[in-house]
Amino acid sequence: MKQPKDYIIFPLDVPSEDDAKRCVELLADVVGMFKVGLELFVRCGPGIVTFINAAGAAGVFLDLKLHDIPATVSRAMVGVAELGVRLATVHCGEDPRMLEAAVAAAAGRVGVLGITVLTSVSAAAIAGAGFRDDLAADLPRLVMKRAEMAKAAGCAGIVCSGLEAGAIKQAFGIDFLAVTPGIRPAWESSGKDDQIRIVTPAAAVKAGEWQKSPVFTLLTFPNMELAGKRLGIIGFGNIGKTVAQIALRWIAQQGNICPIPRSSNPERIAQNLDVFDFELTDEEMQRIFALKRPDGRIANPAGRAPAWD
Repeated sequence: MKQPKDYIIFPLDVPSEDDAKRCVELLADVVGMFKVGLELFVRCGPGIVTFINAAGAAGVFLDLKLHDIPATVSRAMVGVAELGVRLATVHCGEDPRMLEAAVAAAAGRVGVLGITVLTSVSAAAIAGAGFRDDLAADLPRLVMKRAEMAKAAGCAGIVCSGLEAGAIKQAFGIDFLAVTPGIRPAWESSGKDDQIRIVTPAAAVKAGEWQKSPVFTLLTFPNMELAGKRLGIIGFGNIGKTVAQIALRWIAQQGNICPIPRSSNPERIAQNLDVFDFELTDEEMQRIFALKRPDGRIANPAGRAPAWD
């Protein structure tokens, strides 16, 4: 049976190989997979995949987003499969033969995920790219069409935004994987990167029903000291943890939410991981929940309270 951590893919979006390796050493036993994207793979090559596989139980999600003629994608996927990664991405693109070639070349050694519509893409961008008006005006419909293409080609699943995860699960069942980037709290502005189609953790849980179906997520939180203050947690000095750590532990202990704090400093990751070496009692959980205000928020003052939904 999978544990909550198994549904977390930690993105190794760091500037150097040394930073990536420090993250892997700290997190190898507490996340399900590490995402190795195009930038890191170009910088480090297959060696970073070998390093991750040797570090612990976490697997590798190789997010290269292959997009080429079927024969080229096929040959590339043979090489990907030889690396020993769990999941790899291919653009759904214009021709289902590209996906079919990737699946055939993977030969069951790696799960192929179809990239539907990038979370950085807006309806206006789709319209500007020459798509039909009905698809440009309804991005979830375009995502669904591409998911259908991926399913028919034999893909293990797709990459989509959390906005479409629920519909994908309803249409294709719990065994069809959905990897959902762009999940962050409501107070975390999308202006810090180019992701546009994002959802909150609460919305992702509701859409994906994480305890019932395999929705994998690249889940990030902002500075945890700020998150702790906004949650307004007080009176836990005897635990020996910071307010932020207690806040994160309370969220993680819900049973269907697995928050991973975002930090650009690998040295701070160890502090963030300290939330896994203690457990709040039922009474402590209730004390925190009792801070809930009539409008459903769990912070005070109102101006600092995050909009969880």
